[in-house]
Amino acid sequence: MFYFRKKYYLYDINMSIFYAVSLSLCFTSANHHGIFIAIINLY
Repeated sequence: MFYFRKKYYLYDINMSIFYAVSLSLCFTSANHHGIFIAIINLY
């Protein structure tokens, strides 16, 4: 299982970045201040 995770670790990072970017684009297209509000809500 560790080998499986290690093998696809880079792939998981790329998918996470792609998902985050696409989600950010959806927020910005729907609401221009969506990302700013989301960042504030984290703190």
